[in-house]
Amino acid sequence: MKIIKKEKIQPINVIPEGSISLEYNGEEILTQPIEREMVVDEIVVFNVEKGDFGDEVTDGIGGAFLETKQED
Repeated sequence: MKIIKKEKIQPINVIPEGSISLEYNGEEILTQPIEREMVVDEIVVFNVEKGDFGDEVTDGIGGAFLETKQED
């Protein structure tokens, strides 16, 4: 995987009652319920490279909501 953009955001409290959706040009492709609590404070967009998700995957692009370690 090669990161295209990584950015800190205002913290978002994610709860199991929510869901995450994948869209392309405003068209919903997939919706998945969220199964755990977390505090998202960083987002990343990345290029998928050959082999990242198995031998059959040759290319792709993805995004992730991240919870980062907080300093005490």
